[in-house]
Parts: sequence; C-alpha cells; structure tokens
Amino acid sequence: MADVPSVGEVLQKVLENLNAEDLQVLQKRLVPGVKPEVGVVVGSTVQVTVREVVQAYGEKDAVEVLEKNLKTMNHSYLAQSLSGIKGSLHPEVPYEQVLYEGLQNTTIITVHGQAKDDDEKFHINLYKGSDIAFHFNPRFNQDGKQVLVRNSLIRDVWGPEETDLSSPFPFTPGNAFEVKILCTDADYRVKVDKKPLLNFTHRIKEMNQIRKLSVNGVLLDRVTISPLPLWITTPSTYVLNDVISGKKTITIPLHVKPNAKKFTIDVMKDEDILFHFKPYFSDGGKERVIVRNSLIGGVWGSEERETPSFSFEHGKSYLVKILCTDKEFKVYSGNAHLLNFTYRGFDITTINKITVLHDVITWDIRVE
Repeated sequence: MADVPSVGEVLQKVLENLNAEDLQVLQKRLVPGVKPEVGVVVGSTVQVTVREVVQAYGEKDAVEVLEKNLKTMNHSYLAQSLSGIKGSLHPEVPYEQVLYEGLQNTTIITVHGQAKDDDEKFHINLYKGSDIAFHFNPRFNQDGKQVLVRNSLIRDVWGPEETDLSSPFPFTPGNAFEVKILCTDADYRVKVDKKPLLNFTHRIKEMNQIRKLSVNGVLLDRVTISPLPLWITTPSTYVLNDVISGKKTITIPLHVKPNAKKFTIDVMKDEDILFHFKPYFSDGGKERVIVRNSLIGGVWGSEERETPSFSFEHGKSYLVKILCTDKEFKVYSGNAHLLNFTYRGFDITTINKITVLHDVITWDIRVE
C-alpha cells in the first residue's frame, strides 16, 4: 500500500500549479497582519508558504484558508480539489468525496466509523455519474436477519444482489469498524477490521470514470484514499457510453500548468482523431497558435492554424466546451467563442472517446 501523503504534501502539490504571479497574490493575502503568526513572505517558495500556513492555522484550517483564497482568485478547480481533503479530516454524514482522478488499479479506500445503535443499515457507494458502480450495504435487520448486500445501479436499474458471505456478518451496532476497499482491474476486494470479507466483480469497467464516493448511516471518524486523488493526470481518456448527436456539448474543465508548452484535446473514433485541438504556448519562437487537424486511417489532413483568439494563460483554469452541430465543432473557452472546425466527411455519431494530453490537469469530462 502506498503511503498516504500528508496534508502539507497535498497543499504543496496543489499550489505548485499556480504561476509565479498568482502565487505572490496568494502570499500577499497571507502575510502578517491577516493573521500575525503567519510568517509568509512574498516571493517565498511553495514549500515555505505551505509550511508557514499549516504551522499557523493547523491542518484543517489551513486547507479551508487556502481553499477560500483560491476561490476568490478564480482558481475554483484547484480550490475544489481541496474539498475532499477537508472532508476527510473531519467528515460529516452524509459524506461525499469527489475522486477527481477516478479509481485506479490498487486504489485503496479506507473508512473508519462506528455503526449506530439505532440504525438498521448503512452504505458505502462508488459512483460513475448517477450510476452506482459498487453499493456496499450492511443491513442489521432484514426480516430478522443480518445481511450484507452488494449491488450496482446502472441506468436506474438495480442489478442482481449478492449476499453470500463465507464468514460471519462483521458489523455490530454501536461498535467501531474499519472497512478497506482495494480496487483492482477485476474487482473490489473488501476487508473489515483487517480480515478479508468479500470480492465484488466490476459491472462498470471504466474505473477512471468512477469519480464519487459516498458514505451514509454511520458515525464517521475518517476516510482515507491512497493514492490521494486530486485530479486526472494526463494523458486522460474518457470513453463514451452514449452516441454523440447534433447539439451535444463536450465539456472539459482544465488547469494549464505554469510551464506549459502545449496541450491537446482529441475527439476520437477508435484510433481515428476526428478533431485534433492543440494550443501551443510557443511554436518555434513564433506567436501562440491553436493547431486543428484530423487523423483518419493513419493519415493527417491539412492543418488549420489561424488563431483569432488565444485565451489560455499559464497557471490558469478554464472550462473548454466543444459544441457538436450538424456541420462543425464550435469551440468555446467559458462563454467566449474561439473557433470552428468543419467536419471532414465523418459521422459524429461514431465518436467514442475523448483524450486529453500534455501540459494540463483535468477532471470530470462530460458530454451532455
């Protein structure tokens, strides 16, 4: 099992995605006078900034202070990545945590809690969108029996329940417990109080799209995830379950790294790239440019390079939207229209995945 990073390490990882200018803006908000014991000096390194804030506020309040300031600075996506860390320090029920990176092979979710004396059941759920990929539901009195139900909910339809156990029901009302869920490529493997209990084979196989955890019906002590998911690291591929049709919008929140040279969004059918969108922050010393193209049957088409508006900056967050119309892709950054790309003889209903590459971090790609 990988070590769970400290709060300081997490905060440092988040703040490293600020550019130098924004880091100094943040530091000015934290200098003595705001809270006298905070010894942050404008121009300090990220490591020193985090150390001083944690020392002055304590871990929980340091997360809240930085989250609040990042929101004020319009870094809402970076701020959002701290919400799960804050919740895991002092979780409240019902508990929800966004898993920005989704699940991976060897992700471990650990829930420390206590079953309530008067409740008949509790649950731990893992979600892909509104679907429940894994429903873990101990029931203390179902027709006079103790039952541990496992299931999935896909497109509003519950699958077949699994209730068999090879060992006794492990929970007792009023008693503390530890549930550890190991995610593998094949299944979820559950231990309770360090003893193997059960496996649940994946019914939703796109693990990196399982991006929310919820716990309800218990008294929670803490929830930990290893490795701690902050965001989706690139390359990231989003596999579509439904057909894209006209007027569908692909929405991609992303944060440009402070030293970014380029990033890529590819709208694909299998290995064909129907729309290749690649902003260059420097292109051989030339001005910044957004290159568009397609790759069909292993052959690149003609590049389109005219860039009427280049709205991306280092260390900033954006919401990129790609609107699919009858004839073309229309690309927006927020509400600002950037450019169009005319379809090149392909059928957009064959699109089956979106890939994001290079110098950005991203999460929660959506098609709606």
